[in-house]
Amino acid sequence: MKGRYSKAMFNCNEALKIQPKSVRAYLYRGSLKFEIKNYALAVEDLSSAIKLDPLCSIAYYNRAVCYQYLGKNKEALSNCGIVLLLEKELNQRVLLNRGLLYYQSEDYDNALVDFKLAVSDSPDNALLYHTLGLCYHRNNQLKEALKSLSHAMTLKEHFIQAYISRGNVYMSLNSEQGYKLSKRDYCR
Repeated sequence: MKGRYSKAMFNCNEALKIQPKSVRAYLYRGSLKFEIKNYALAVEDLSSAIKLDPLCSIAYYNRAVCYQYLGKNKEALSNCGIVLLLEKELNQRVLLNRGLLYYQSEDYDNALVDFKLAVSDSPDNALLYHTLGLCYHRNNQLKEALKSLSHAMTLKEHFIQAYISRGNVYMSLNSEQGYKLSKRDYCR
């Protein structure tokens, strides 16, 4: 497999010698560098693609993912925001990634906004409802958390993570009834 990456990288380098302003060659080479986990060099190539075509949303998105892997959440959030501004329709994948970045940064209000938008675009996605429920729980909006997690379980039967998460929310209610309901969810 490594030989294939080397050959592909060589081809990108040759393409850039022939056409140094090839956005596509920088995108491909940046993607290859991402695949071999060389995120900093991938960011350089993706930045070069962006300099050549400032409206290339895929370059911003890929750069956001690289920044996320580098632990540069502020830069990743910025790039996700640019993608959302550039694209005509909301991109669920970008919203989910940005929501997760906000969640990791403990900015639950902004995470909720992105997760709600993602759920409205994909109302049958149990995993999205689960993630939304986790965010509500972190934001201490327990009723909404229970509602989202319960809905996730109706969408996906035997969704073990959702049962555990809902049990945790019930525990947060700090009541005898909450403890009983959490025990019921944990035993499923």
